[in-house]
Amino acid sequence: MGTVSAITLNWRDTKRTTACVLSLLSEPEIHHVIVSDNESDGSLRASLGPLLDDGRISIIESEKNLGFAAGINPALLAVLDSEAEFVFVVNNDAVVEPGAIKALVHRMKLDDSLGICGPKILNPDGSVQTLGAQVSPIRASVRQIGLTGQPDYLTWAAVLMRTDAIRSVGLLDERFFMYWEDVEYCLRARDLGWGICVCESASVVHELSASGRGIAETVRRYYVESLVQFAFLRKGGWILGLPFRLVILILARIRVFDLRGGAAVFEGAVDGVLKTWKAGRLES
Repeated sequence: MGTVSAITLNWRDTKRTTACVLSLLSEPEIHHVIVSDNESDGSLRASLGPLLDDGRISIIESEKNLGFAAGINPALLAVLDSEAEFVFVVNNDAVVEPGAIKALVHRMKLDDSLGICGPKILNPDGSVQTLGAQVSPIRASVRQIGLTGQPDYLTWAAVLMRTDAIRSVGLLDERFFMYWEDVEYCLRARDLGWGICVCESASVVHELSASGRGIAETVRRYYVESLVQFAFLRKGGWILGLPFRLVILILARIRVFDLRGGAAVFEGAVDGVLKTWKAGRLES
């Protein structure tokens, strides 16, 4: 059985992160847990307390909120410097069901071409949240699939990856602050020939936390900003489908009289275009 390191990201959520870490430590296949603590105030370190003494947990603390990609990448680099064969990345608001890691590793061991394998991700009520998704460039969107479908990408809410695949594919693209970085990574991995699959016998319960209106608008802005950056990065049908998708997103907010939400979509689109333009200037 290959050795596994686990990574999770914390941002002002000590309670859920601590519960996530405890669920990871209960899996015998996991030898080390790395927590990337964005905008750290020391509360997570205090919460974990004596658990830090046995050397199975490391905390990478940052004074700033770096976002998902830039927060996860230092932990990925730390794993690549170790002897771990696999790395399990999981959201801090998720709890691993007993035996999930063993099942994921077993599935990966059956096929050396697999670079990324995900569990069934469940809602707290036991219903299926996601089994992976397929992308639709001409609609600039993704579509959730069932057990019989072949996913184009897996959400990084919970994925097991082969460290050899990470060495081949590279790290997450830090141009994405939040959202779409997992889609981009999985498509990049597939472009390099790595397989992606879902392991039906592994489950993770993921709590989608309710957000206040202001937070929801910020999240929506990040989502659209990253979507625009992603579309220009992948080009082709994604750019053709992007205007249609943005109109749909704005109309969806107007339909429910959420003018602030519609404005957040527009602002996110502008931010995405500006960031793409600036990145192009820097690279030229």
